[in-house]
Amino acid sequence: MKELSPENNVLISVIIPLYNVEKYIKRTLDSLINQSFKDFEVIVIDDGSTDKSVSILEDYLRNLRNIKFKLLTQSNSGVSKARNKGLEYAIGKYIFFLDADDIIDKNCLAKLYFEAEANNADIVYCGFNYIDENNKVIMQYEKYFDYIYKSTSGFESLVLMLKNKIWIRIGSSLYKRELIDKYNIKFFEQCSYGEDQEFILKALYHARLVSCVPEILHYYLKRQSSAMTKVDFKKFQIVGAYYRLLKYLSKHGISSEVKELIRFRASENLALVIISLASNGYSHTKLMKIIQNKKLKTLLKEYKLKDTRFLKNFLKIKILLYFPRLLLPFSRYYKKFIMYLLYISKYL
Repeated sequence: MKELSPENNVLISVIIPLYNVEKYIKRTLDSLINQSFKDFEVIVIDDGSTDKSVSILEDYLRNLRNIKFKLLTQSNSGVSKARNKGLEYAIGKYIFFLDADDIIDKNCLAKLYFEAEANNADIVYCGFNYIDENNKVIMQYEKYFDYIYKSTSGFESLVLMLKNKIWIRIGSSLYKRELIDKYNIKFFEQCSYGEDQEFILKALYHARLVSCVPEILHYYLKRQSSAMTKVDFKKFQIVGAYYRLLKYLSKHGISSEVKELIRFRASENLALVIISLASNGYSHTKLMKIIQNKKLKTLLKEYKLKDTRFLKNFLKIKILLYFPRLLLPFSRYYKKFIMYLLYISKYL
């Protein structure tokens, strides 16, 4: 471990996994260092970067004063292990996770912290937008999701998220460290996709109270070279994440309604991953074998349209389930095809 400043008591520990983001890390640090709230520490975990990320980081920090900073290193082991390592060294009352290519509003930490303190909330979240590398907004939170305008129980927030009413990203939420420690909530280290949702939903289940700052304070960068845009069979791990969640919560006696919601989310993600892989050149023959698997086919059949906002997803899944040989070879055109179906559905 390399410490670049003395360790003192702090209110927020900001945990940043770092891996080959030399193009973006300075912008992320700028958004963090320029926060109006100053009582925080920064814990960066280098996950075996092979580019100039670490040297850029160290050069950046040499000119800073009064910044509580720790740089940890590990061999390339994935974002989950990096975040867990950060949790081991965190001393703040609250935990905030920030990806090394995302940016936050200058008042993000302040607003999340004061909302948590005002309501004694275990978790506080805010809205977020997806942006491209030119800072153009490509997805607005308010277009798809709601805010909660008064503090609510963690369980109620869990249900709202499973129903797609609200959405909490790992970088748009603040967690009381006492909650994480008490229930030993960790990131599943053998998972590269869906591990953040698994962590958030477990935390929500155990949270006594959840609050919200109803505005956009976090900007998530969707870049072509990121893990989430790669054609990768590992993307199916997100389905496993939901089933681990189901197993975990079942031990606590959750209702059949919540179990159904989790299976619903698993089936939705299974179908969307298949379509995503197909549209990005993955072997259609291999995907057909996946679709024909009896257990997975049953899972796809469980997907029901619960909200008209997600009619597009529903149509994708049903076409995939019943006409896979039609959809997969022409998956690169599925967006136009789905938009056409949505158009004609208005007149049915």
